[in-house]
Amino acid sequence: MLWTHRHLPPPWLDTLIYASPWLGTNITLIPGVLIVVWWLWARVKKPHYAMRLLIVQLGSYILNPALKALYDRPRPDLFPRRGWYGWSSYPSGHAIASISVLFTLAAILYRERGWKWPYWVLIPISLLSLYSRIYLGVHWPIDVLAGAFVGIVWLLMTSIAFREDHARTQGVADVRRIGMQ
Repeated sequence: MLWTHRHLPPPWLDTLIYASPWLGTNITLIPGVLIVVWWLWARVKKPHYAMRLLIVQLGSYILNPALKALYDRPRPDLFPRRGWYGWSSYPSGHAIASISVLFTLAAILYRERGWKWPYWVLIPISLLSLYSRIYLGVHWPIDVLAGAFVGIVWLLMTSIAFREDHARTQGVADVRRIGMQ
Protein backbone atom coordinates (compact mmCIF):
# COMPACT_ATOMS: atom_id res chain seq x y z
CA MET A 1 0.00 0.00 0.00
CA LEU A 2 2.84 2.35 0.81
CA TRP A 3 4.46 1.62 -2.55
CA THR A 4 1.32 2.77 -4.38
CA HIS A 5 1.60 6.16 -2.69
CA ARG A 6 5.31 6.54 -3.28
CA HIS A 7 4.81 5.96 -7.02
CA LEU A 8 1.80 8.06 -7.92
CA PRO A 9 0.58 7.84 -11.52
CA PRO A 10 -0.10 10.80 -13.80
CA PRO A 11 -3.31 12.73 -13.00
CA TRP A 12 -5.32 11.17 -15.88
CA LEU A 13 -4.52 7.66 -14.59
CA ASP A 14 -5.31 8.68 -11.02
CA THR A 15 -8.74 9.85 -12.23
CA LEU A 16 -9.29 6.54 -14.03
CA ILE A 17 -8.31 4.54 -10.94
CA TYR A 18 -10.51 6.76 -8.76
CA ALA A 19 -13.55 6.14 -11.02
CA SER A 20 -12.94 2.43 -11.73
CA PRO A 21 -14.56 0.99 -8.57
CA TRP A 22 -17.96 2.05 -9.89
CA LEU A 23 -17.60 -0.69 -12.54
CA GLY A 24 -17.25 -3.38 -9.88
CA THR A 25 -19.72 -2.40 -7.21
CA ASN A 26 -23.17 -3.84 -6.63
CA ILE A 27 -24.62 -0.32 -6.77
CA THR A 28 -23.91 -0.09 -10.50
CA LEU A 29 -23.89 -3.80 -11.31
CA ILE A 30 -27.44 -4.47 -10.11
CA PRO A 31 -29.21 -2.18 -12.64
CA GLY A 32 -27.02 -3.45 -15.49
CA VAL A 33 -27.54 -7.07 -14.46
CA LEU A 34 -31.30 -6.57 -14.28
CA ILE A 35 -31.29 -5.24 -17.84
CA VAL A 36 -29.24 -8.23 -19.05
CA VAL A 37 -31.51 -10.62 -17.09
CA TRP A 38 -34.56 -9.12 -18.81
CA TRP A 39 -32.81 -9.38 -22.20
CA LEU A 40 -31.84 -13.02 -21.60
CA TRP A 41 -35.29 -13.99 -20.36
CA ALA A 42 -37.61 -11.98 -22.62
CA ARG A 43 -35.64 -11.46 -25.81
CA VAL A 44 -33.21 -14.35 -26.07
CA LYS A 45 -35.57 -16.83 -24.37
CA LYS A 46 -32.82 -18.27 -22.16
CA PRO A 47 -34.30 -18.19 -18.65
CA HIS A 48 -31.61 -20.50 -17.24
CA TYR A 49 -28.91 -17.95 -18.18
CA ALA A 50 -31.05 -15.15 -16.77
CA MET A 51 -31.52 -17.00 -13.47
CA ARG A 52 -27.85 -17.88 -13.28
CA LEU A 53 -26.81 -14.25 -13.64
CA LEU A 54 -29.48 -13.07 -11.22
CA ILE A 55 -28.48 -15.64 -8.58
CA VAL A 56 -24.80 -14.78 -8.94
CA GLN A 57 -25.62 -11.09 -8.49
CA LEU A 58 -27.89 -11.70 -5.49
CA GLY A 59 -25.34 -14.01 -3.89
CA SER A 60 -22.59 -11.44 -4.36
CA TYR A 61 -24.84 -8.78 -2.86
CA ILE A 62 -25.64 -10.97 0.18
CA LEU A 63 -22.13 -12.36 0.72
CA ASN A 64 -20.61 -8.89 0.90
CA PRO A 65 -22.38 -7.51 4.02
CA ALA A 66 -22.69 -10.94 5.64
CA LEU A 67 -18.92 -11.54 5.58
CA LYS A 68 -18.12 -7.95 6.51
CA ALA A 69 -20.39 -8.21 9.56
CA LEU A 70 -18.79 -11.51 10.51
CA TYR A 71 -15.22 -10.17 10.49
CA ASP A 72 -15.78 -6.43 11.18
CA ARG A 73 -12.21 -5.48 10.31
CA PRO A 74 -11.29 -1.77 10.40
CA ARG A 75 -10.21 -0.07 7.22
CA PRO A 76 -6.60 1.00 6.68
CA ASP A 77 -5.51 4.33 8.13
CA LEU A 78 -2.11 4.70 6.50
CA PHE A 79 -3.25 7.68 4.44
CA PRO A 80 -6.56 9.43 3.68
CA ARG A 81 -9.14 7.17 2.07
CA ARG A 82 -10.63 8.21 -1.25
CA GLY A 83 -13.75 7.16 -3.07
CA TRP A 84 -16.84 5.35 -1.89
CA TYR A 85 -16.65 2.72 0.82
CA GLY A 86 -18.95 1.40 3.51
CA TRP A 87 -19.10 -1.15 6.27
CA SER A 88 -15.95 -2.91 7.38
CA SER A 89 -12.88 -3.69 5.36
CA TYR A 90 -12.74 -7.49 5.16
CA PRO A 91 -13.36 -8.90 2.58
CA SER A 92 -13.61 -6.56 -0.39
CA GLY A 93 -17.15 -6.56 -1.77
CA HIS A 94 -15.84 -4.98 -4.97
CA ALA A 95 -13.60 -8.00 -5.43
CA ILE A 96 -16.44 -10.45 -4.79
CA ALA A 97 -18.71 -8.71 -7.31
CA SER A 98 -16.01 -8.01 -9.90
CA ILE A 99 -14.95 -11.63 -10.05
CA SER A 100 -18.26 -13.45 -9.71
CA VAL A 101 -20.67 -11.18 -11.57
CA LEU A 102 -18.47 -9.89 -14.38
CA PHE A 103 -17.01 -13.30 -15.19
CA THR A 104 -20.45 -14.91 -15.12
CA LEU A 105 -21.62 -12.24 -17.55
CA ALA A 106 -18.63 -12.91 -19.82
CA ALA A 107 -19.24 -16.68 -19.70
CA ILE A 108 -22.92 -16.27 -20.55
CA LEU A 109 -22.16 -13.95 -23.46
CA TYR A 110 -19.59 -16.42 -24.72
CA ARG A 111 -22.01 -19.35 -24.50
CA GLU A 112 -24.94 -17.44 -25.97
CA ARG A 113 -23.24 -15.36 -28.66
CA GLY A 114 -19.77 -16.89 -28.99
CA TRP A 115 -18.25 -13.54 -28.01
CA LYS A 116 -14.73 -13.63 -26.57
CA TRP A 117 -14.36 -9.85 -26.37
CA PRO A 118 -16.20 -9.56 -23.01
CA TYR A 119 -13.32 -11.41 -21.38
CA TRP A 120 -10.83 -8.96 -22.90
CA VAL A 121 -12.89 -6.04 -21.60
CA LEU A 122 -13.96 -7.42 -18.22
CA ILE A 123 -10.61 -8.85 -17.08
CA PRO A 124 -8.86 -5.43 -17.14
CA ILE A 125 -11.93 -3.81 -15.54
CA SER A 126 -11.86 -6.40 -12.75
CA LEU A 127 -8.12 -6.04 -12.17
CA LEU A 128 -8.32 -2.26 -12.17
CA SER A 129 -11.23 -2.36 -9.74
CA LEU A 130 -9.30 -4.69 -7.42
CA TYR A 131 -6.15 -2.59 -7.55
CA SER A 132 -8.10 0.62 -7.02
CA ARG A 133 -9.36 -0.54 -3.60
CA ILE A 134 -5.78 -0.73 -2.34
CA TYR A 135 -4.64 2.39 -4.20
CA LEU A 136 -7.51 4.45 -2.78
CA GLY A 137 -6.63 3.31 0.74
CA VAL A 138 -9.97 1.67 1.54
CA HIS A 139 -8.76 -1.96 1.72
CA TRP A 140 -5.75 -3.86 2.90
CA PRO A 141 -4.29 -6.13 0.18
CA ILE A 142 -5.50 -9.23 2.08
CA ASP A 143 -9.06 -7.83 1.96
CA VAL A 144 -8.91 -7.73 -1.82
CA LEU A 145 -7.33 -11.18 -2.07
CA ALA A 146 -9.97 -12.64 0.26
CA GLY A 147 -12.75 -10.95 -1.72
CA ALA A 148 -11.31 -12.31 -4.96
CA PHE A 149 -11.16 -15.78 -3.40
CA VAL A 150 -14.79 -15.56 -2.26
CA GLY A 151 -15.75 -14.30 -5.74
CA ILE A 152 -13.93 -17.21 -7.40
CA VAL A 153 -15.56 -19.75 -5.08
CA TRP A 154 -19.01 -18.23 -5.70
CA LEU A 155 -18.34 -18.17 -9.45
CA LEU A 156 -17.26 -21.83 -9.44
CA MET A 157 -20.16 -22.97 -7.24
CA THR A 158 -22.75 -21.30 -9.44
CA SER A 159 -21.01 -22.46 -12.61
CA ILE A 160 -21.16 -26.04 -11.40
CA ALA A 161 -24.76 -25.70 -10.25
CA PHE A 162 -25.91 -24.20 -13.53
CA ARG A 163 -23.77 -26.49 -15.66
CA GLU A 164 -25.78 -29.38 -14.24
CA ASP A 165 -28.99 -27.51 -15.03
CA HIS A 166 -27.75 -26.79 -18.56
CA ALA A 167 -26.86 -30.47 -19.06
CA ARG A 168 -30.26 -31.54 -17.73
CA THR A 169 -32.02 -29.08 -20.05
CA GLN A 170 -29.92 -30.31 -22.97
CA GLY A 171 -30.74 -33.92 -22.06
CA VAL A 172 -34.47 -33.17 -22.08
CA ALA A 173 -34.12 -31.52 -25.50
CA ASP A 174 -32.24 -34.59 -26.79
CA VAL A 175 -34.96 -36.94 -25.48
CA ARG A 176 -37.67 -34.84 -27.15
CA ARG A 177 -35.72 -34.82 -30.42
CA ILE A 178 -35.26 -38.61 -30.33
CA GLY A 179 -38.95 -39.10 -29.51
CA MET A 180 -40.00 -37.04 -32.54
CA GLN A 181 -37.91 -39.10 -34.95
